[in-house]
Amino acid sequence: MYKKCDMFDILYPTMKGTIRADGFPGHFIGSYKCRFRLHHHILSIEGNRYRVSTVGRYVVKEPKYTHDIKYEPLGADGGLFETMVFEEKVNPEGYLDFASDELCCIRCDDAEEATKIHYDAIFEYLEK
Repeated sequence: MYKKCDMFDILYPTMKGTIRADGFPGHFIGSYKCRFRLHHHILSIEGNRYRVSTVGRYVVKEPKYTHDIKYEPLGADGGLFETMVFEEKVNPEGYLDFASDELCCIRCDDAEEATKIHYDAIFEYLEK
């Protein structure tokens, strides 16, 4: 039950609004070195817009062999995975823009937990 928009975006209409999956990371300038990325845009039925982004498994230096991969923590207080929520606004030119201050930042050390936190944040902010 989704609508494909282009090669990267998929829309999930719900009773509370629309969730748009994005194929690119939504925060962290070094996210291209992250092996784990989730990113969704939320448009609630009330017209509120949010961006939920989760990155993790940050590899600072690529090892010669894959079994030598060492993941680095994200942020000063650690955590291998980080989920952030930002409010989105439409700027005067009609493009989506988001505030630099996050509404929520949660860190953890497990991919399954990071995925759960990400989707819980989507449904929490879909209600706002």
